[in-house]
Amino acid sequence: MASLAGSASTSSVEAGELSWISFLLNYADCPDEITGLLLQSEIPRAESDAKVGARSLLQSMVTEEIFEQERFDQENGTWGSEKNHFVGAEGLQRWFSPLKGSSQKLTDVLPSLNAQGESDFVNLSAWHIDRATCDVDICGWLYSSSFIGFEQFEQNESEMPTWSSERSVFSRVRRRRWVRLKCLSESLEACRTWLKEKMNGFKPSAPRRKVVEEVFENNRFFALYGFGGVGSLLATDPGLFTDREMLSSLNESPLGSKYPLDSGWNWSGEWEIAKVSDLETCQEGWLYAVNFPDYTSEWEGVPEARAFDYVRRRRWTRTREHSGPMPDEKIINVAQQLEEARMTVESMTQKLSITSPAKRADRTNSKGDIAECVTFWWERGQTAGQHNTWFELERKLVQSYFKVRSATYMRSKKKVQSDGPLAKLAACELFSTGSEKKLHLANRASGTFLEAARARGDESFYYVVGIITPSPPYTCLICYYEMPAASDMPPGFSKLWNQFLEGDDGFRNQRWKIIPRVEQGPWVVKSSVGTTPALLGMKVDQKYFRGDRYIEVDIDVGSSKVASMLTGLILASMKQLTIDLAFTLEGRDESELPEAIIGTLRMDCVDLSEAKQCDDCLWEGSA
Repeated sequence: MASLAGSASTSSVEAGELSWISFLLNYADCPDEITGLLLQSEIPRAESDAKVGARSLLQSMVTEEIFEQERFDQENGTWGSEKNHFVGAEGLQRWFSPLKGSSQKLTDVLPSLNAQGESDFVNLSAWHIDRATCDVDICGWLYSSSFIGFEQFEQNESEMPTWSSERSVFSRVRRRRWVRLKCLSESLEACRTWLKEKMNGFKPSAPRRKVVEEVFENNRFFALYGFGGVGSLLATDPGLFTDREMLSSLNESPLGSKYPLDSGWNWSGEWEIAKVSDLETCQEGWLYAVNFPDYTSEWEGVPEARAFDYVRRRRWTRTREHSGPMPDEKIINVAQQLEEARMTVESMTQKLSITSPAKRADRTNSKGDIAECVTFWWERGQTAGQHNTWFELERKLVQSYFKVRSATYMRSKKKVQSDGPLAKLAACELFSTGSEKKLHLANRASGTFLEAARARGDESFYYVVGIITPSPPYTCLICYYEMPAASDMPPGFSKLWNQFLEGDDGFRNQRWKIIPRVEQGPWVVKSSVGTTPALLGMKVDQKYFRGDRYIEVDIDVGSSKVASMLTGLILASMKQLTIDLAFTLEGRDESELPEAIIGTLRMDCVDLSEAKQCDDCLWEGSA
């Protein structure tokens, strides 16, 4: 999960207001410091080393996040989150998730408690506002002049928007971070006990109920006219009115405007010039400098102009106070929306589960039988670091490693973290065909995984990926991915998947995409392979075969000299490599987006020389 904050703040709820937390949390205690404990790296190791099974308590707990966003409508003078408020906002909408992108619909981006078909995690808290890891206003908002750059978590800090803990006359957007704590079901009681013990010493402090807003007025000196306003400023100067850092500016005075306050806030006075000196000549509050860049947090200027001073600025202030209840009605309503959306998402996830728990248990129990019936069964790895085997990447690793095109990619060109794989990698086969290259690898005479699965009543549709090494003896790897029903796929991907199944090979080559990644291995291999998605069918020969409830994609690496050279480099180091592969289909219009990862594969230090010879006589194609 991307960390967007630094140290914890003291901006917590008042002791007398703790009762409302019970609405947002499973138990009535302050959630702010809990979130801080989980997200901050300063947690003493001794305090988090209590074990639950093979894991420490902190390894058993996860904090998930989602951002609520609003934009200021200058024409109507209101904050809002309707679709029209986000026109021109770089594809952002009311809700934003680092994992799923942005949408007006909460259920589109709300993280699910568990991956499809799994039930490892349980709620440790409800969704609540994060006040612990960043300094926010009383309602949890952070303010800025623009959202641009906010969704890019890997760019330079200088390109990120600057966020303030209080609104000002320059604020045009705001966002609020909601978090949910979850833990492994086996650790629930231990996690609750540990957290409650940690909270015993917490002393909640009062939030800011009185805030002083400030605006800086800027002038430049001209010999003929003296100090003047907007007409005297250079093109490189800040505007007539700016914030303290001169990052936001206006050329029209905001002092007389009726800038609206949120519910519960009231002005306690008018705009006033901040006093800088007791001298009679300094009553107008001006501070002078040679040029505007000279003003810093350490030096604010001098109260009397010197012969070489050509600019001046002064500070206007106005105080507002909060007297309304906390939480306010809007926070309660949003919390209710999140709870309703959570229940909807959990229900959808259960419906989309590729394999029910009972069915999965049955298959696990019969795993030995299936393995005995599959001639070239390649055993799945059981422990991390186990060599000469394969793994299916955990959902959180898929989300972390692989980015896909977002729902707004065609306009914003932004990619987001994937939402994990749609399909489950059910089995792999590994064998050699000797000096003769073979295709349609799943269509052998007997002993295939598909044959064994069908014999056990498996009616699932399978997506089969076959990879053939470039030179004799030809080694073949087959991966069998169990697909969900098309009706249970994300709408955009479902449309593209149907086109992929029914389209010709030309269309398939233009959309079938592989994303490689070398987790461990020699630098020369890592740098050569990279992590750039590739439309492999446009570079090598790929054959597609439709069978009874499956489609097979065979990758003939040897059909391309460039691919053969790269593959040769990889094969020479296979015993030292940990390689990850992800497969997807490329979306090219908004009706086909966001993209979805179909499935993944990790191969760990594989010894291809151990692949057994396959002499089956029934093949549909050969090279």
